[in-house]
This record gives sequence, structure tokens and C-alpha cells, in this order.
Amino acid sequence: MNEHRGVGDKTKNIILTLQHINTANNQQTKTSMYKEKQHRIIDTWNKRPVILGALVCIAEILSVVHLHGIPKYLIPIILNIYMLVMLRRKAIAVFMCVISLFVFFKADGIYENSLLYENVYAENEFVVQVMTYGEADGQKVQYKVKSLYKNDASGTDNNDNILLRIYDPSVRLNVGDIYKIKGNLSGVKANTNPHTFNYKHYLLSNNVNYTLTADAENITYIHDDHLQFHYEKIFSLRSSFEALARKYMSERSAGLLMGIMFASDDVDGAVLEDFRALNVAHVLAVSGLHVGIVYSFFMGIISFLKIKNVRLRRILKSAALMFVFMYIILSGCTVSCIRAGFMIFMSSVASEITSLNRRYDTLNTLAVILLISVLFNPFVILGASFVLSYAAVLSIILINPILMDLSKKIPPLKKLLQNKIFSYIFSLICVSLSVQIGMIPINLAIFGKVSLLSALYNVIIVPLITLSLILGIIGFVMRFLACPIFGVVDILLGFAANMAAMLAVNDKFVLASYHVNGFAIVLYYSIALILFGYVNVKGKYAVLCISALLAVSLIFNVSDYLPGNSSVCFMDVGFGDCAIIRTKDNECIIIDGGGGFYGGDTAGEILLPYLYGEGIHKVNAIIATHSDADHMGGIVGMIGKIPIDTVYANDDGGVLYDELKELCRLYGVGTECLYSGDSISFTGCAINILSPDENRKYSTLNDRSIVSEVILDEVKFLFTGDANKDSERTVLENSETFALKYDILKSAHHGSDFATEEFMTRLFTDVCVISVGNNGYGLPKEEYINSLSAVGVKCLRTDEYGLIKIVPTGNGGYDIMNYTGGWHEVR
Repeated sequence: MNEHRGVGDKTKNIILTLQHINTANNQQTKTSMYKEKQHRIIDTWNKRPVILGALVCIAEILSVVHLHGIPKYLIPIILNIYMLVMLRRKAIAVFMCVISLFVFFKADGIYENSLLYENVYAENEFVVQVMTYGEADGQKVQYKVKSLYKNDASGTDNNDNILLRIYDPSVRLNVGDIYKIKGNLSGVKANTNPHTFNYKHYLLSNNVNYTLTADAENITYIHDDHLQFHYEKIFSLRSSFEALARKYMSERSAGLLMGIMFASDDVDGAVLEDFRALNVAHVLAVSGLHVGIVYSFFMGIISFLKIKNVRLRRILKSAALMFVFMYIILSGCTVSCIRAGFMIFMSSVASEITSLNRRYDTLNTLAVILLISVLFNPFVILGASFVLSYAAVLSIILINPILMDLSKKIPPLKKLLQNKIFSYIFSLICVSLSVQIGMIPINLAIFGKVSLLSALYNVIIVPLITLSLILGIIGFVMRFLACPIFGVVDILLGFAANMAAMLAVNDKFVLASYHVNGFAIVLYYSIALILFGYVNVKGKYAVLCISALLAVSLIFNVSDYLPGNSSVCFMDVGFGDCAIIRTKDNECIIIDGGGGFYGGDTAGEILLPYLYGEGIHKVNAIIATHSDADHMGGIVGMIGKIPIDTVYANDDGGVLYDELKELCRLYGVGTECLYSGDSISFTGCAINILSPDENRKYSTLNDRSIVSEVILDEVKFLFTGDANKDSERTVLENSETFALKYDILKSAHHGSDFATEEFMTRLFTDVCVISVGNNGYGLPKEEYINSLSAVGVKCLRTDEYGLIKIVPTGNGGYDIMNYTGGWHEVR
């Protein structure tokens, strides 16, 4: 018995010892796996330290734009410490830290200076040098100019870049010439409505500090500059090419060829819209694709000649590079062109320097070019062209090889790929699919929609563009063959335009959403990196990670449809009116839509991006107070673009009313009239109509404005449209029916002095919102603002505060916020 017990104890001890060893081994294995992953990350950064430096620079620039105070300066400290720790070669680590800190402090200085001069508005004389050729934009032409002297009144300094606007498209200024210009200089403001185009970021990305508006008669030529001769010689080639194209081609095809060759704005409007709908408008903004085609054409000629003399071959390669850089100048030196030009240059140099004994690394090259770009202008990364260009190249580098490898594992495809023609077509398809996969969230964020047919059309358009560019160059050089060559190009581009028109009308293959934030983009690329094997997560762990990411995404998307806070947003639509009411049940009511008098697409540029960005996918009701363009123009632009239940508008004899009525009929939107005594109800929101009286005759269109009382969660608003004295009389007559104690007044007629003293004193309003922008009427009137201040009313103007948001807090209380590049509390 004791012997058996002893054996049992020994066995138990052995088992325990083995378990202990096994546990220790498991822990050691886990520790070694962790260290292996850590070493793998360190090795990645040490092989490509430039990529780490570029990513740190991007993060630091974004911290300058989006953060304030201590967090803004904490980010670069943490990131630079991380670089010093991760990079083994300390000399390289220090060098990268110096570059990143230089970029950070340069970006911080520029951005703080832009904030300081946001509200600069000075009329003065400026001596400037023209830096770029003019770009026609509707009723104006724009030039980038450089200030040549300090002007203390305006805050400008020597060498400040200014965007010159001349409201006369016929005016032409010569590049390099010096001019004296008298005009209005203004600082660059951030966007004043969330989810909309950030004009300040756009100008900063183009290294522009101010805008200058001038009339043609206030521009005086002083003298030319030595640059002018060189620019004239180069750009005379462009003029000669255009003359040939227009001589031998149709107007539509000639404009399209000029757009493809030089990013000209002569492209037919319908063709441009079709290309945008298919997400292939990049072919009309000269990009890396065009530069690559031009360089490949010349290298193809050199290869065809089979030159054995190494020196002569190098001379011809250098000549090809010079022609490429001249082409980049002709096409406007866009970000994507410069990026492509430098990549070609660095690839050529690497191929010649055999002593390095290293393979050309595209990712390293891309990172080096990015670092050079941000050293000159840190905010270049804020431009859409930069994002699109680099994202497209990265998509091709990272996704295309995987798609090609997968295709080789499919037996039928493997056999077909041995055919050179099929292999070329299939490679085009893979490149197009790579760009499509990699660009979906970015295209949604920038353009609001993605056509799933764009991959198919890219396969068609790329060969056509390649042929058109090459034939265009041949036709220009061999002028005696210009007629037949440009005739062929006319047929090719005509086919491309017709095919685009046919595919663009099919909305079934379009993904549309303006609600793509930074989180959604990070989520998409995280899943993509796992699926394509760039993140070392496999098997059940990969499924678990993707499931978790999708679950978080679902929670964020469902939150748009859950009950939230009610609010009224007075949009900044320039000289116009627009208010968007949102109830706790996410019902949406819009009162007026801005638009009209000073051009621009208010619906497409402001209202729809804002609605989709806020997760609003349906409008329950729209009230058009009257048919002036600055009130009804944006509403007309929204019909057919977003689901709308009912539009309330009265036939006041205005031209836009008939257009609105017809559009509502075409798109199946209900229409109704509203008069005093009518009311509309939503969850927690009641809208009572105070004017006009159906049986009364009014002297003006403005007096026929729909005046409404809105009670949203116990906060009372008064919306007055452009009401004048006759409307006031109707409202005062209804004072027994509706209370005239209002918390918020939407000022009538953009702050004109039509309001009577009786009307103002009987309203008992706390806050008055004045929806106004630049105008030639002197609005808002100083007398009107003084009369409001006299009775203790706080005035908030959209041209000063941007979007103004009123959020009910319960028991009749409310908070006020405004948006100018970010949300701020109004006290």
C-alpha cells in the first residue's frame, strides 16, 4: 500500500512538474511571439525610415489643424520620442526628428498667422507679380499672384501668395509681369457649415494666404519680368496645339482633348458631368497617368531605336525627362504631376546608379517626395488632389500585385494570361480594380458618391487616353499629317464621350453617401489590410477582428436613427435664408433653402452635404416662405436629390414658384399652401402660421412671405421670411390667437429697417438671428441693429458667426453654438 502510494505521489509530482514546464514554455512562447512581432515592426521602420518620418509629419500637420493648446504640442513630442526609440540608426532618427519638427513649427506658424488675419478686410493698392495663368470660373477669372512689398494696413508681407479674383473673364494677365492693383484684400476663413467644402484648407494647400478682389479698371501694368520670355516660349506651344486641335476636330472633342492634355477648362459641361458621375474626372486633371504615358512614349521610341551607345542613350533619356518636366509646367504643375515627375526622375537615376546595388523601392520614393512636398508647403496634404493622387498610387502598389497573384492561381486565367493582348487588358482591369477598391471611402468623402461602373469605364478610357495623348503629340510634331491624325483622335474621344453619357445615366450602380467620417475611413482600411494580409492576423483571429470592426461600424450607423437632441440650425448660405429643424425623433423640417442672387449651387455645396453628414436621409417638410431666389433657389436644387414628403409654398406670382411646382410634380413630392391659422405638427414640434392672410391683398411679394411660429420642445421661434409692414400687421392681428413672446427671432429681410417700433417692442425676443452675407444693399442696417440692442436683444449674424445652432435643454431653456471651422459655444 505504502509503495503504491509512493509511486502515485511520484507520478503526481512528475505530472505537476511537466505541467509547470509546459506552462513556462507557453509563457516563453507567448513572450517570444510578442518580441517577434515587436522586432517585425522595428525592422519595418528601419528598412523604410522615410515612411515613418512622412507619417509623423502628416500626423503633426493634422494636429496643428485640428487640435489646440497642450494636445497640439504633445503629439509631436510623443511621435518624435517614438521615432528615436524605434529607429536603430540614431543619426537617421535625429535627422527625421529635425525634419518633422521643422515641418510642425512651420505649419503652426502659417496656420496661426492665417487665424490672426482671418477677419482682415482692407482696400488698398498692391504691387504684385503674376505667378500662374488665369483660370476662368463662371463670371470671374482667378490668378495666383505674389505680393512684392509689405503693406501695414492689410497685414500682408513680402512674398505672400494671394488669390486674385477679377470679375471679368475676358481679362488676361501675363505670367511673370508686375502689376499695380487696387482692390479689397480679405483673409481666408474656415468653412462656416459642417460637412461642407473647406475653402480655407483648399487655399492653404495651394500655398495661398489671402484673396484679393479687383475690377479690371483698377489693374495697371508696370513692367515685365525675365520669367515672361521663358513662359511665353513654353506656352506658345500650348496655343499652337490648341489651334491645330480646333481646326481638325469637333468642338466637343477638341475641348476634351485640351482637358486631357493640359487640364483646360474648355471641356463641354455635359461631358464633364458624365465623367464626374463615373469617378473618372481625374483624366481631365492632368495627373500621374498622363505624365507616365508621355514618358513611356518617349522611352518607347528610345527602346525602338535600339541605341547601343550608353552615352547617347543617357542623353536621350535626359531629353525625355526634360520634355516631361516641360509638359508638367504646361499642365499647371499639379500635385499629382509633380509627384509623378519626381518618381520618374528618381526611378531613372536609380536605374543608372548601379553601384548602389539596391532595388528601386516605390514606397520609399513616394515617402521622400511627400517629405519634400511638406517641407515647401506643409498644408499640401489638405488638398483633395494630393489625397486622391497618393491614395491611387498606394492602391496600385499594395493591391494590384495581390490581384495579379490571385489570378495566376486560377487555372483558366493562367492559360489566358500567356496571351500578350489578354495579359495587357487583364492588367488594366486589375489596376482599375485596385484603384477602385482603395479609393471607395475617399471618393465617398470627397465627392459623396461612387460609381461601381467606374472600374469598367477605366478599362475603356485609359487606352483611349493613351492613344489620344500619343497621337496628339505625333500630330503636333508632324504637322503635315495633322489632319488625318487629329481626325482619328476626334473619333476616339467622341466614342469615349458617348460611352460615358450612356453609362452615367444608370443610377443603379451608384453608391451615394456624404456621411463618411474619419472613423469610417480608418475602419475600411483596417479591414482591407487584414483581408489583403498586410496585418499579421490569421484564421479565427482575423474573423474576430473583422467582426468587431463591423459591429462598431453598425453601432455608429444605427446611432443616426436613434432619438437624439432636437435643434434648429440657421445655415450660413451667404445672402439668403435657410433654417434646418430637427426633432428628437430625427424628423427634419427646412424653412427656406437660400440660393440664387450671387451664383453657386447652395443645395449641392451646402445643404445636401450638411444633411447627409448629419445622417439625415429624408426631409419631412420644406416651407418656402416666398419665391425670391435667395429663399427658394436652394429648395429647387434639392428636389429629386433627397426624399421629401411635402413642400409648402404659396403661389405669389414669382417665377421660381412655377419651376418648383413642376419639379415636385415630376419627382412625386406633395405640395400644399399655407395661410394664417394653419398648423403643422411633428414630434415635440408645432408650427403655427401667422401670415399671410388668404383673403388679404398685399402690395409686394415680400409681404406675401409665410410667417410662422415654431415651438420646439418649449422653445419659441418666429420665422419671418422677408416680411414687411403689411405682414407685421397680419401677425399683430393674430396676437390673440398666438403668443408674441418669442425666445428666438429670425430677422425679416436680412436685417432691413422695415420692422416697425410697435412690432419690435411687442415681440419680447431674447435673441435675433440675422441671416446675411456680402450684398450691395448695405444689409443689415445699422438702425435695425441699434433698435434691437435698445430693447436688450442679442444679435447673431451668420456672416460673423457662421452656422448658428439652437439646442433646447428643457423647461424653455436652450444653448447656442456656432460653427467656424469647429463648434464654439455662444455666451
